[in-house]
Formats: sequence, structure tokens, C-alpha cells
Amino acid sequence: MNLRAWNALLAVILITVAGVASAGDDSKTKKAKPSKPSAKKVAAKPKDESGESKIFEEIDRVRALASKIKIDGKRADWKDIPAINAPRGDAKGDGSRDIVRVSVAPREKDWTVMIATASKPSRDEGAFWFDIDFKGFESFDVQVGLVRYGGCIINIYDNGSFVRSERRQGIQWAVGDVVEARIPFEVVADLFPPESAEMLIGDKVRSWVRIVPFSLIGGKKGRTDEGIAVASYRLIETPFALDPPRERSEKAERAVDLPMKGKWYLGQGPFGNWSHQDTYAYDLFRMDATHHSSKPADSPRLEDYLDWGAEVFAPIGGRVLRADSSNADHPPTRGAPVSGGDVNHVYLDLGRNQALWFGHFRQGSVSVVEGNRVKAGTKLGEVGNSGASSWPHLHLALFKMPEGRKTIPLALSNVRVSLNLIDDDPWTREIKRWEPVEGFFVESLKDAAK
Repeated sequence: MNLRAWNALLAVILITVAGVASAGDDSKTKKAKPSKPSAKKVAAKPKDESGESKIFEEIDRVRALASKIKIDGKRADWKDIPAINAPRGDAKGDGSRDIVRVSVAPREKDWTVMIATASKPSRDEGAFWFDIDFKGFESFDVQVGLVRYGGCIINIYDNGSFVRSERRQGIQWAVGDVVEARIPFEVVADLFPPESAEMLIGDKVRSWVRIVPFSLIGGKKGRTDEGIAVASYRLIETPFALDPPRERSEKAERAVDLPMKGKWYLGQGPFGNWSHQDTYAYDLFRMDATHHSSKPADSPRLEDYLDWGAEVFAPIGGRVLRADSSNADHPPTRGAPVSGGDVNHVYLDLGRNQALWFGHFRQGSVSVVEGNRVKAGTKLGEVGNSGASSWPHLHLALFKMPEGRKTIPLALSNVRVSLNLIDDDPWTREIKRWEPVEGFFVESLKDAAK
């Protein structure tokens, strides 16, 4: 939802209330300093009810193993390091480029990655690449390609839009039984403006990184194989804040259940890079194992989106202040959200001077009407793409009443929070009360137990 449309929405709400392999050195790059996530180091022992102690034990274990990794193309060093398997046979018949297993070890000063392929991996120039998300939102920030002569090609992106490309020395990589690469932060950092470089080697380093490898065949358009998306917490001294720091220190006064069933991705949180820059708001949608929200990726068809038509339920009882289901859904776009006309929505009074707004419902799907009193679990509607929306998702925002002008923080109750889509993700926490931040998968503990 863009800012212009958001302001328009606020006006509507106000009226109602009144009545989202080679190695080398680059002498030109800056020397990296050891860095940690920006939040202050936790002094007290983490509470078991948040699942943090288990995560810290795993980080300490994997950190010790990752310190022994040699970039020699051999699989043995990765034996007990978490990895995620990818489907076989999806590389157009080329087993040397068919990515079947991926492991990521983001260490103190570098990203270290392992790729296993269905057969012996290709040694061709530019056969393997990595999309890397290290600073925020749903898109990647840097793309690294392995080239035999010169180290690597680095493509820089800003919120998914291409900015520049450079060939760089200074990384290590090897092809043998597997593909291994070690990408020092210092090789990448000086290609970014200072505010972004700080998220690699400065005071604003995020607590986790997500990498999606893919393969190419030289001279041919399109990716040969889209690898599995793998995320990991940084393998540094523990304890530290697992959730990235929030822009503001306000605490959530209200916690509600997740209003959908299954596992959802928090694509944009409060004060996000795109349309939430000035507000507490939350965009939830579904993602597949390659970190795409549709099949095929970036589809122009609404019905190809993984959450299109998914049911949305009232997470708590309340009175319907406003409900609209009359507006048409518009085709998805991967750029800035189109204006899209009015948005289908439900605005639910929760009491205690708070009201919860649900937006972008599918046309005709809203099943409650203004004035209704609904119980927790009542179906409100289905996920759509009405209003100012780039692709199907659910937008949540909690408002301070009776004015309805100010958004306030929202927490989710009894949820399972993870970095990866798989059910046995080692980076999973079970949390009684979680204030959502972007980049994590979340599901109700009730659903996870089924």
C-alpha cells in the first residue's frame, strides 16, 4: 500500500469512527571490523519460554564447526552443519546444475555457502550464483556470480531494483564434490552507500541472512535451476538479540492470534522500506521454498499466487465498524503498488480503545457486515489484491481509538517463528507473545501441532 493510498484510507476510517574457483585480495576494499547485530548484547540468561536458549546452543555448535570449513570443494566439512534439500530433476536435465542441497554459514566476517548438485557440479564460467538478503524486505540486496578468472561478479540491488555491477577479486570458491564459496563482507561493503554498508560491517548488522543459489548456462536466458532459499542466524558470540531492532521502542499493548491457518511470511513490518515507512503495519503472504510468492515466479495471474483466496478469520471477538467487499482485484505487479482503487477491508473494534484493520480482501469474499458482533474464529473474508497492493497479501494495522488516527504496535500470541519454510528448521522458536518483524515465517502453535 503506497503512502498516498494509506492517507486516503485514514480519511475513510476517520469518517467511519465519527458515525508490507579463485581467490584473491582486493587492495582497494576497506578492512572489515568484526561486527555483531546492532541490538545490545543480552546480559541475562534468555527465557526458555521464548525458545532463545535452544537457538543459542545451536548457534554455538554450528559456529565451532563453521570455523573449520576449508574451501576445497569437499563435502566433509559440512557434515553436521544445517542444510536444506531441494527437489531433483528441475534443471532441464542438467545434473551438474541441478541444485539438490544448500547450506549457509554466515560467520563473523563472511558468508560461507555450500551447494550440492545431482551429479558432479559444473565448472563452467558463471554456472553458479547467489541472491543474498542481508538488510531487509522480501527482495535480495546483492547477487554474486562465481567466475573462473577474476573471482566473482557482484550485482547490487536497491529494494529489488538493479543498481550496478562490478567484477571483484577477494572471494574464495572451489568446485569438487560440491560447490563452496566464501564471500568476505569487505569485498561487498564498499559497493554500497554508507547506510547499507553499516548493515554488513558496521553497527547495524542484522542478526540473520538469507541466501538463494541458482544456476545458469552461459549464453542462455533464464535460470537453469532455482535453488532452495536458506536462512541462518549469524554464527557469532552468543547471546544476542535474535529479532532485528525495531525502529521505535513502543511496546504492543494488544496480542492476538494469527488470523490465518498455516505458515505465513512477514514480508513487510512496521516502518518498512516500501509502504510502511510511517506506520505500524504488517504484510503477510505465503512463500514457496525458492522464496517466491507465486508459481511460476512473478506470475501475472492472481490465481497463481500461493495465498490467493486463503481464508482470514477474526483473531479476537469484536464489533464490525466497517466492511467493504465491492472493489475489483487488479493484476499483480512486481514494482511499486498501483493505486488500484478502493480496498476491500474489515475494520474490527476490539474494545479498550483499539480497532484492527484487515485489508486487500478478494472481491465478494467479505462475509461480515457493519454493525455485526463476531466471535474469535469467525471467517472475515479471503486474501485478495484490491486497493494499493502489488500482489495478494493480508495487511494488518491496529489503530488507537476513538480518533483512529494513530497506528500502534501489535503482537501475535502463541506462535512458531522460523527463518526457513521447512517444518524442522533448526532456527525455530515457540513464542507466547511475539512483536512481528519482517523476514520471518510465522504460524499458530495450534496449527504447528497438527
